[in-house]
Amino acid sequence: MFIPTATDLENIFQVANLFVLPFWGLMVLLPNWSLTRRVMQSYVPFAALASLYVYLFVTLDGGVLEAFSDPPTGTHGVGGYVC
Repeated sequence: MFIPTATDLENIFQVANLFVLPFWGLMVLLPNWSLTRRVMQSYVPFAALASLYVYLFVTLDGGVLEAFSDPPTGTHGVGGYVC
């Protein structure tokens, strides 16, 4: 099994983010075009992107997952200003 490095995972994530740009462009610039409607009704782009994100999540190392499961609880950031 291929175990990607951190750089590989970052590159895959960047490609996944770029993957959605043409679809957003179609929806913003040509929302009533027949091609836009056909593409948005298809599950293929969404399934491809979801598969890629699942792959990225599965290949994360334990340190990253631990950081998400136990976030810092200080009053830094926006939460400190709300109180």
